[in-house]
This record gives sequence, C-alpha cells and structure tokens, in this order.
Amino acid sequence: MNNSLHYIECWILHAHKFFLLWCDAIGEKDYFVHAKNDAINRLIVTCDIQKLIIYADENNLKLASRSEIDLELNLDKSNSMLSKLKHGKKISEKKAALLLNLWNTFDDISNTIGRSLMPSRTYECSGNEIYRISEKLLYGNNLPAITPEGKKYHPIFSKKEIYFIKHAFSFALKEIINMITQQLIVETT
Repeated sequence: MNNSLHYIECWILHAHKFFLLWCDAIGEKDYFVHAKNDAINRLIVTCDIQKLIIYADENNLKLASRSEIDLELNLDKSNSMLSKLKHGKKISEKKAALLLNLWNTFDDISNTIGRSLMPSRTYECSGNEIYRISEKLLYGNNLPAITPEGKKYHPIFSKKEIYFIKHAFSFALKEIINMITQQLIVETT
C-alpha cells in the first residue's frame, strides 16, 4: 500500500474538465498516477471524478480529500495569459501563481512519463537564468512563509525571460493538449 497522499486535480481544456491524481511523493519526485504495466506511462485521467475516486480505492491510493478538487488548472486560460505577457511589466500574484503551477505540473508530468515536456532548446536562457525565472515566480506568489509581513513582490521579467516563458510553456502546453486529444491518456473504466 502506498502511504503517500494523492490529490485530485482538474484540468480544463476546451471547456471540458479532466480529472487526474497527483501524488505528493514525500522524499521522492512528485508525479501523476499512471497506468500500471504501460510502456509509455499514460496518465490516469477521466471526465468523471467519481471514477477517479473508485480507481483510487481499488488501487489503495490514499486521497487527501474525497469531495474536493485540490487544484484546478485551466489550460485554456493559461494559453491566453501566456500570449499577453509583456516584458518590463509587473506580473500579478495571480499570474505568478498560475505560471508556477504550470511549471510544477510540467515537471511532475515529466517525472511521470520519463521525458521532459520542455523543449530541448532552452530559448537562449542558461540554467542560472531559468532558475532565476522560477525563483521570481515563487516569490511572486507572496507566500507568508517567505514574504516579509506587509510586503508584496510582483516580478518583472526581461524580454529574454518573457521569450523563454512564452515559448517553453507554450511548447509544454501543446504537449499536454496533444496527450489529451490523441488519447494517449488512459480513461478509467
């Protein structure tokens, strides 16, 4: 039995809701629940949240909540928001949170399927620059544990950073959309 907590995520694509299970793998890399004995590690996804709960029960997966969606990720709005990003302009806390959630989702899906969702080309950004982008997004969430009381941080990205965010994130979002539309993701029975 897996003692890790599993969380229900809802992805919205073309106005349809898709439900997945994300695992907080304490001490290991987080991942999405995927089909067993499947060479390409297709994700378990369904349009019926009750089917996902039944799947979790049948596979002894401990759910953090049986009645709530723990994270909703609107892929339609994400695409729209990415196209509107501008360099030299402050990013709101809401946008920073969405971008960080996307970044983490891409990373966790990559852990699950065994390959990166981000393009091999890094759009002229070095590893240090990419790390700095992720830090700006983290601090832009203004989490109480890392933001001094009474302070707010709204990141401003350079032209190069915005180019990376737009292109790398758009590439990864297209990969996810392709996974869904090409039915490479397993529907629970």
